[in-house]
Amino acid sequence: MAKIAFFGLVMFAVARTLGNPEIFINHDLASKLAQLISDDVNAESMYDVFLS
Repeated sequence: MAKIAFFGLVMFAVARTLGNPEIFINHDLASKLAQLISDDVNAESMYDVFLS
């Protein structure tokens, strides 16, 4: 149980430190990843790339 709590704490700290994905993922990279993941570049696939 302690390992799970530690993992959750570390993941929460990392997520809070990174901030918004728009800061470190540019539009060109997101478009290429959306094309790779879903073979289509649209608003929904771009949203999925930014959240994954």
